Amino acid sequence: MTATLGAEMPKLSKKFGLKFVAGPYVTNEHRIVAIVETQKVENLSDFLLESGLLQWNSTHITPAQPMDEGIDQINKLKPLY
Repeated sequence: MTATLGAEMPKLSKKFGLKFVAGPYVTNEHRIVAIVETQKVENLSDFLLESGLLQWNSTHITPAQPMDEGIDQINKLKPLY
């Protein structure tokens, strides 16, 4: 499965609109680590499902954004007190 997945990943990445910024890196604990850019987190979830990676690897998706974008969003919030 690993041997064929390497050739399929670029096609699936394009299909789901993913850009791998770092990785994917694999560990001997059946874990893959990657930093991925995408418009919607659902695109990454769909990629993991269709690629089969969910069947034999641990996955954890942590949505993130650049620091300046996060600060801009915080500055737009109404203060709690």
